[in-house]
Amino acid sequence: VDLKSLKYFYIEDDCSYLTANIDKEIVNGMQKFSEYLENVQGVNVHK
Repeated sequence: VDLKSLKYFYIEDDCSYLTANIDKEIVNGMQKFSEYLENVQGVNVHK
């Protein structure tokens, strides 16, 4: 998958992705990965 061709943005408050081009399961995967980074790695993805 060419991520550069996918258009997405996230809402700061709930870190949810809104898109017309990304499949819902991919969006959920992004959310879970963001949560993983925040909770397990201590990374703040809200930069």
